Amino acid sequence: MFGFQDGVVRVARFDGAPIFVGWSTLVLALVLAVFGPFTAHLMDVVTACLYVAIVLLHEIGHAVFVRWRGLTVVALEVHLVHGRCVYEGREITALDHAVIAWGGVVAQLGAAAVAAAILVAVPWVMALPVVGTALLFAVSTNVMVALFNLLPVPGLDGAVAWTLFRELDRRGETLGRIYRNRRR
Repeated sequence: MFGFQDGVVRVARFDGAPIFVGWSTLVLALVLAVFGPFTAHLMDVVTACLYVAIVLLHEIGHAVFVRWRGLTVVALEVHLVHGRCVYEGREITALDHAVIAWGGVVAQLGAAAVAAAILVAVPWVMALPVVGTALLFAVSTNVMVALFNLLPVPGLDGAVAWTLFRELDRRGETLGRIYRNRRR
């Protein structure tokens, strides 16, 4: 299952595609786990794992939207401050790129909503130091990273994601029609 290649380690597979984690990410996780800001090292380990999981979740969101558009996921990568979803297939359109760009944000906002719902539905969970703190971290970090990624700046998803509305208008399409006709 584990494999080494060009500064990354293959740690798993998602929908047949390998998931790679960069060495810098693994080193950061280890440093946080050993020298993190929390007095309880267990919380440092949890924080480090959640950080990696949040970046991976973002890329899995892209991968789900890639499959939804009828394309193939080649690989997922998690690096120190970013991730990457590599995909291929038929002629990939601007609409495909725009829809796929929203995948990471949708996954993160969904995860934040689930964590927030748990905090609201089960308020006593805050009395469990590690669990409560982890859920708060999951809500706040997922929302912050999702919003940051929506900035219309090259290199972030927002640079492509916001073009979705221009593409829909240009084609005379709606989000509902795009959803129903997934593989166009």
